[in-house]
Amino acid sequence: MDTRIGRTWLAGSAAVILAVSLSACGNGDGDDAAAPPEQPSSAPSAPAEPSDSAEPPASEPPADETSSDKTRDTDLADAEFALSWEEALDIANEQFDGDLYSVGLDWERTQFAYTVKLVSDTDEYEVEIGADSGDVLAEETESLDDDDAAEKTSEIIDVEQVVPWSDALDAALNEADGRIDEWKLEGAEQGAQYQFDIDQPSGEDLEVSIDAYTGEFLRLDD
Repeated sequence: MDTRIGRTWLAGSAAVILAVSLSACGNGDGDDAAAPPEQPSSAPSAPAEPSDSAEPPASEPPADETSSDKTRDTDLADAEFALSWEEALDIANEQFDGDLYSVGLDWERTQFAYTVKLVSDTDEYEVEIGADSGDVLAEETESLDDDDAAEKTSEIIDVEQVVPWSDALDAALNEADGRIDEWKLEGAEQGAQYQFDIDQPSGEDLEVSIDAYTGEFLRLDD
């Protein structure tokens, strides 16, 4: 055999063996390489469900239907109320079967109220009724002995014979000027009377009494 041919064959064999060895080493390094990091999931999370214990937002309280723009200093000569004293008397009679011996209008705690007093043969009844609301604010019943019952009975007012409140008011203001703080219609042995408390500009307080059956001026007290 030619020496050059033998050397060429040996060189080719060696190149093939070297290539196979390098390929095997490359496969081994790939097995040992670190795995690429996992990518975070791109799926959106489900929205949180509302809690059953959550309370609805508080609503605004309803306006007070019985509220009034009147104050303690309101002049009763000019003020208008939802109830007249006669209507307050009707409400009182729904609560107690008796005859009227006193009714009046005055400031009670937070509002103007009628105080109505009734009497029967055995009991005396007093009730406060809101002049604008018509609500019963307070009431009381008291038993009477024979003497007290006789006294109260003599003070019963004949409602059918009473002059209108407005007429009695005009008669009172003819005697004294000022703001009407309170008023009442009271029975007495000598007859029923309107009594008006008048706060004068000078600061003096006067009480003017008007005959409830004739509308005539009776007296003026300080």
